[in-house]
Amino acid sequence: AYADRFTYFPAVGLMMMLLFSVPESWWRGGIRLGSLLVAGTLVAGFFGVMSFHQCGYWHDSVRLFERTRALTAPSDVLHQVLAHGYLHARRFDDAVREQMQFQEMKGDTEEARSSTVNLLLAANKFADARKAGQANVERYPESADAHATYANDLVFNDELTDAVHHYERALELDPQNQGPLENLQKTRAEMERRGMKLPR
Repeated sequence: AYADRFTYFPAVGLMMMLLFSVPESWWRGGIRLGSLLVAGTLVAGFFGVMSFHQCGYWHDSVRLFERTRALTAPSDVLHQVLAHGYLHARRFDDAVREQMQFQEMKGDTEEARSSTVNLLLAANKFADARKAGQANVERYPESADAHATYANDLVFNDELTDAVHHYERALELDPQNQGPLENLQKTRAEMERRGMKLPR
């Protein structure tokens, strides 16, 4: 992708250099001029066909990065970018597949696990997200992000009481994190609206 982006202008410069390097005497002879025009037409046609083919890869981000994946070595960043591209295209199964490859390459880290949980939520795979979130909390019990992410899972699964507990735990571990605080307040407000008993 980067090669495509940054070779257009240099290519124009090379073509201009090639054009102006033709000796002036070549333009005076009819045979040479005809041969030059034929060769130029063929070259222009070739590059036109190649450009048309190449433009197909720029149809959207997903197609561009699929092409990048086909041409480059495996990369956790590339898998994650594709996962989010598929997610926005509502190709949820493809998004989950790429995210799992990202997590496998990234390693067993809290960041990678939480990223997977968030993507599963966004892909409307709430049951899978809940399982992954619970496993993340069990693996990293002292991680505020793990508890906050799992609490989000529980909210989507309408388990509000447990969600409150995990939001509170996230705030105990990281009192400066505003995300869990805001979500905790919203969850408590929803429980009050429903007439549910608030956990102490």
